[in-house]
Amino acid sequence: RRLLTALASMAALAIDKEQLHQETANQLAEASTLYTLATQITSSLSLYMVLSSIVSILRLTLDCRACSIFLIEPSREFLRLEAASGPSVSWKGVARLKIGEGISGRVIQEQRPIYVPDTTLEKDFLYFDPDIRSLFVVPLIVRDEVIGTLSIDSTRPNAFDNERRLLTI
Repeated sequence: RRLLTALASMAALAIDKEQLHQETANQLAEASTLYTLATQITSSLSLYMVLSSIVSILRLTLDCRACSIFLIEPSREFLRLEAASGPSVSWKGVARLKIGEGISGRVIQEQRPIYVPDTTLEKDFLYFDPDIRSLFVVPLIVRDEVIGTLSIDSTRPNAFDNERRLLTI
């Protein structure tokens, strides 16, 4: 009995150690992504280059189907797709949403992130692509003003349960 108790304690310690190791690795990956993004943003004066770098880095880091940035047009009535990585790149400069329309339009209106774990369960979900099953959209805020949205999507439901913190940062 003492031997089994000792083995159980050792197993519990090993499991705890592995969980801490995984947590540390995740935080390191998150910090590395943020550092890479910060470096890209500060190294270029071109808005196009900065936005393209952001969506490309996030798409690779988060292993998502697509990453895109919508910016509010000067009229403040519409959002226009300004940068994309993945299948949505063909919509760049063409796709427009009215403020309040779709998830990105709602994010602008409500000024808060919105996560849709399974688009098939979302009533009135506006599809650019019917393959999208999971969507996470965060507002882009500069000096307390929302200027657009950053979104990631996946063909898998519940794909971004662990990425919410990173994207919100």
